[in-house]
Amino acid sequence: GKGTSSVLQDTWALDLFTLVWRQYSVSDSIPVVSHLAVAALDDSQAVVFGGKAETGGAVGGLFQFRVGDGWEKVLPAGLRPERRAGHVAVLDHPTNSLYISFGLTEGPSLLSDTWKLNLESFKWS
Repeated sequence: GKGTSSVLQDTWALDLFTLVWRQYSVSDSIPVVSHLAVAALDDSQAVVFGGKAETGGAVGGLFQFRVGDGWEKVLPAGLRPERRAGHVAVLDHPTNSLYISFGLTEGPSLLSDTWKLNLESFKWS
Protein backbone atom coordinates (compact mmCIF):
# COMPACT_ATOMS: atom_id res chain seq x y z
CA GLY A 1 0.00 0.00 0.00
CA LYS A 2 0.92 3.65 -0.02
CA GLY A 3 1.38 5.56 3.23
CA THR A 4 1.36 9.30 3.74
CA SER A 5 5.04 9.68 2.84
CA SER A 6 6.16 6.45 1.16
CA VAL A 7 5.12 3.09 -0.27
CA LEU A 8 4.73 0.47 2.48
CA GLN A 9 5.93 -3.12 2.36
CA ASP A 10 4.19 -4.88 5.23
CA THR A 11 1.63 -7.69 5.52
CA TRP A 12 -1.17 -7.79 8.07
CA ALA A 13 -4.09 -10.11 8.87
CA LEU A 14 -7.30 -9.26 10.72
CA ASP A 15 -8.81 -12.03 12.86
CA LEU A 16 -12.52 -11.56 12.18
CA PHE A 17 -13.51 -13.25 15.45
CA THR A 18 -11.32 -11.22 17.82
CA LEU A 19 -10.95 -8.12 15.59
CA VAL A 20 -7.23 -8.13 16.40
CA TRP A 21 -4.63 -7.27 13.74
CA ARG A 22 -1.46 -9.38 13.41
CA GLN A 23 1.59 -8.37 11.40
CA TYR A 24 3.46 -11.07 9.47
CA SER A 25 7.23 -11.05 9.58
CA VAL A 26 9.11 -9.72 6.57
CA SER A 27 10.62 -12.35 4.26
CA ASP A 28 13.18 -12.17 1.48
CA SER A 29 10.45 -12.94 -1.06
CA ILE A 30 8.19 -10.03 -0.12
CA PRO A 31 6.69 -8.37 -3.22
CA VAL A 32 8.48 -5.47 -4.83
CA VAL A 33 7.55 -2.15 -3.27
CA SER A 34 4.38 -1.16 -5.11
CA HIS A 35 0.84 0.09 -4.80
CA LEU A 36 -2.25 -0.50 -6.93
CA ALA A 37 -1.25 -4.17 -7.07
CA VAL A 38 -4.21 -6.51 -7.23
CA ALA A 39 -4.63 -9.58 -5.04
CA ALA A 40 -7.10 -12.41 -5.45
CA LEU A 41 -7.55 -14.44 -2.29
CA ASP A 42 -9.32 -17.31 -0.63
CA ASP A 43 -9.12 -18.84 2.85
CA SER A 44 -5.53 -20.08 2.48
CA GLN A 45 -3.70 -17.92 -0.05
CA ALA A 46 -3.40 -14.61 -1.82
CA VAL A 47 -2.00 -14.24 -5.33
CA VAL A 48 -0.71 -10.77 -6.21
CA PHE A 49 0.10 -9.54 -9.71
CA GLY A 50 1.27 -6.18 -10.99
CA GLY A 51 1.04 -2.77 -9.40
CA LYS A 52 2.90 0.52 -9.66
CA ALA A 53 6.48 0.86 -8.49
CA GLU A 54 7.55 3.67 -6.20
CA THR A 55 8.91 5.37 -9.34
CA GLY A 56 5.43 5.32 -10.93
CA GLY A 57 6.01 2.62 -13.58
CA ALA A 58 3.86 -0.50 -13.86
CA VAL A 59 5.35 -3.77 -12.58
CA GLY A 60 4.67 -7.33 -13.68
CA GLY A 61 5.74 -9.35 -10.64
CA LEU A 62 3.75 -12.34 -9.43
CA PHE A 63 3.73 -13.32 -5.75
CA GLN A 64 1.86 -15.89 -3.70
CA PHE A 65 1.16 -15.57 0.02
CA ARG A 66 0.26 -18.64 2.06
CA VAL A 67 -0.65 -18.21 5.71
CA GLY A 68 1.82 -20.83 6.98
CA ASP A 69 4.66 -20.03 4.58
CA GLY A 70 4.56 -16.27 3.93
CA TRP A 71 5.47 -14.72 0.57
CA GLU A 72 6.95 -16.54 -2.40
CA LYS A 73 7.98 -14.98 -5.72
CA VAL A 74 6.53 -16.99 -8.60
CA LEU A 75 8.33 -17.17 -11.95
CA PRO A 76 5.84 -18.46 -14.53
CA ALA A 77 7.10 -20.14 -17.68
CA GLY A 78 6.28 -18.96 -21.19
CA LEU A 79 4.35 -15.90 -22.29
CA ARG A 80 3.29 -13.40 -19.65
CA PRO A 81 0.77 -10.57 -19.48
CA GLU A 82 1.98 -7.02 -19.93
CA ARG A 83 2.95 -5.11 -16.77
CA ARG A 84 -0.11 -3.39 -15.30
CA ALA A 85 -1.74 -1.70 -12.34
CA GLY A 86 -5.35 -1.22 -11.26
CA HIS A 87 -6.56 -4.35 -13.06
CA VAL A 88 -9.09 -7.00 -12.00
CA ALA A 89 -8.12 -10.41 -10.59
CA VAL A 90 -10.24 -13.44 -9.63
CA LEU A 91 -9.36 -16.90 -8.27
CA ASP A 92 -11.38 -19.73 -9.83
CA HIS A 93 -11.41 -22.75 -7.52
CA PRO A 94 -12.81 -25.35 -9.95
CA THR A 95 -9.93 -24.76 -12.39
CA ASN A 96 -7.35 -23.70 -9.75
CA SER A 97 -6.65 -20.61 -11.84
CA LEU A 98 -6.10 -16.88 -11.48
CA TYR A 99 -7.75 -14.64 -14.08
CA ILE A 100 -6.61 -11.04 -14.66
CA SER A 101 -8.20 -8.46 -16.95
CA PHE A 102 -7.83 -4.83 -17.96
CA GLY A 103 -5.64 -2.33 -16.10
CA LEU A 104 -3.21 0.43 -17.01
CA THR A 105 0.27 0.02 -18.42
CA GLU A 106 3.03 2.49 -19.27
CA GLY A 107 1.92 5.66 -20.96
CA PRO A 108 -0.63 5.25 -19.36
CA SER A 109 -2.42 3.01 -21.79
CA LEU A 110 -5.65 1.13 -21.02
CA LEU A 111 -5.45 -2.66 -21.47
CA SER A 112 -8.47 -4.73 -22.50
CA ASP A 113 -7.05 -8.25 -22.42
CA THR A 114 -7.73 -11.28 -20.18
CA TRP A 115 -5.14 -13.80 -18.99
CA LYS A 116 -5.43 -17.10 -17.11
CA LEU A 117 -2.71 -18.45 -14.80
CA ASN A 118 -2.83 -22.14 -13.94
CA LEU A 119 -1.87 -22.23 -10.23
CA GLU A 120 -0.50 -25.79 -10.47
CA SER A 121 1.83 -25.39 -13.46
CA PHE A 122 2.22 -21.59 -13.13
CA LYS A 123 1.75 -21.07 -16.87
CA TRP A 124 -0.14 -18.12 -18.32
CA SER A 125 -2.52 -18.50 -21.26
